[in-house]
This record gives sequence, C-alpha cells and structure tokens, in this order.
Amino acid sequence: MISKEEIPKEFLAYSIEQISERDYQSLNPYSEQSKSLTYEILTKMPIESFLLGYCVLKSQYNKFGKILVMDVVDYKAVVRNMQSDEITETYSDFKTMIDAGWVID
Repeated sequence: MISKEEIPKEFLAYSIEQISERDYQSLNPYSEQSKSLTYEILTKMPIESFLLGYCVLKSQYNKFGKILVMDVVDYKAVVRNMQSDEITETYSDFKTMIDAGWVID
C-alpha cells in the first residue's frame, strides 16, 4: 500500500482536505452578472421570465430544476424536479440558493 503523498495528483478525483470559502466560491462557474441577474429576476419577478409558470434553473453540478412562480411569490427558495414538481432542494432564501450554485438558465 502507498500513501496519498505517493499517488500522482492526476489520479486523485477529489481532495479530502477542507477548502476555504474563497476557494469554494471560485469553483462556482457562474459570473457575478449571472448571479445578480438571477437574484433580480427572483425578487422583481418580471412577467416574461415566468410565462410558463416557472423559471428553469441550472446548477454548477450539471443539474437542472425549476422554481414555480408561486414559490417565488411566497418567498420560497426551492428547486423542483422538472417533470414531477417535487421539491429537490430547499434553501433559507434566494441568495443562499444562488450561492449554492443555482442560477436561472
């Protein structure tokens, strides 16, 4: 058996070491403009963004979901399954949801 120090880094799929908040934020691939626009849409609710009754969301982890207009009206920061409308993620507020890597697609 070899130690983790002896394993070439290209063979490691992840790190077991904690990362700082700043490093975590740098992993979020969405621009500040994209995050800001998402927050603006969720707080100002322009009609054209909710014509289907929801907005499609995408995450930095290659997942998709939606947020219903009624969730936004009720200030519920939730991500729902695209087909079943089942809640898959729940956050305390829109900012927290965006910081967790969700933006409007």
